[in-house]
Amino acid sequence: MCSIAICFLLGAIMVIGLRDARPQEGQGARTLNDLARWLRIEAKRQIEGCRRLARDGLTQCFTPDGAGRYGALWTRDFCYMVEGYAEGISNADLRNAVGYLLRGVRQDGVAPDRVQADGRAVYSAGSTENPVGEAPTDNAQFLVKLVEFTVNRTGNVEVFTKHAATLKKAMRSIPRREDGLVFIDPDAPSRSPYGFTDCIRKTGAVLFSSVLYWESAHCMARLYEKVGSGPDALRWRREAKRVRDALRALWDEKEGVFLAATQDCRQPDVWGSAYAVFTGAATEQQGWAIARWLDKHYGEIVWQGMVRHIREPEGWQSLLRPLPANTYQNGGYWPVPGAWVIHTLRRVNPQRASQMLLDLLQHMHEHGVNEWENKNGAVGVRNYVASATLTLIAVREEEQRSKTAQ
Repeated sequence: MCSIAICFLLGAIMVIGLRDARPQEGQGARTLNDLARWLRIEAKRQIEGCRRLARDGLTQCFTPDGAGRYGALWTRDFCYMVEGYAEGISNADLRNAVGYLLRGVRQDGVAPDRVQADGRAVYSAGSTENPVGEAPTDNAQFLVKLVEFTVNRTGNVEVFTKHAATLKKAMRSIPRREDGLVFIDPDAPSRSPYGFTDCIRKTGAVLFSSVLYWESAHCMARLYEKVGSGPDALRWRREAKRVRDALRALWDEKEGVFLAATQDCRQPDVWGSAYAVFTGAATEQQGWAIARWLDKHYGEIVWQGMVRHIREPEGWQSLLRPLPANTYQNGGYWPVPGAWVIHTLRRVNPQRASQMLLDLLQHMHEHGVNEWENKNGAVGVRNYVASATLTLIAVREEEQRSKTAQ
């Protein structure tokens, strides 16, 4: 994200040889079982390393990096930690962190991009001195997902009943067009889209945040069902269906893949398309088409098991911050979406999907758990927690597949 890579915002990308990032322990593991065991240990180490006690003396700010250098709790990064490696976070720490984020929701409903260790909520990506436009279009959705996870994990619905109105307001604060898709007005002040492309100027209806809206609307429906509010649950399910139906506006029939946006950056979206399949937002027909597209363009989007946002040799058509080609969000390779791509690819090429996971695990084992890398040796933030935790989703799917096959 822009906010945790200020060096990239300033255009000072440091190129470091990958051999210098190689861990000194655990060399030699090569089988999937060995590498999966290593990654679980590594994810636990990263979670422990990213803790930073907030000024309230109670809340652990789980920072995006496993060295705790960034003194804030990022909404989406924390969600990705919980989704991928929940066992690394206690119930008490989960409740406190989610409450910390909920207290940061603005009066107008805008959810925080992050809340700093001093308790200050920050709503835009980028540094506090140089924000990247208006608030990104995804934080409300991640906050809703965190609340549902907390309720399911703890069995206590109070975190929802106490904050239901806040969550509803946060969801309504996301700009959308009449058909329900999340919308960024090209004529309005600039706004970041999905946070892992917060330096990219996508405008019109945007894919990733819309898929997240579909997903979190279902979360709201399930939460209302838990507290016995059937009419509210029904309204949110209808809203989710409206968004899913509207996704056809972002479908490229010729390519067989979703576009990132309908105006600026009207380009095939690798991450967003795979995530639409992973979550179930894509229709069955779309899911098969996307799987075939990923398989066809595999060599243009995947390297060492890591994934570009868009296929080579393209860069994004419009940027909110200057980013050199083939770096960071403009063509770097990331572990974060690996599980979504592997899940989708398995539909049409299970052997390649399994090999992709093995490649990713081997690469991280040998070169470290990094935010992004490229073929020229550039490396983003090291000890990037979401890279480890989200990859564990793919590990669990592969282990379950192997059990089923036995």
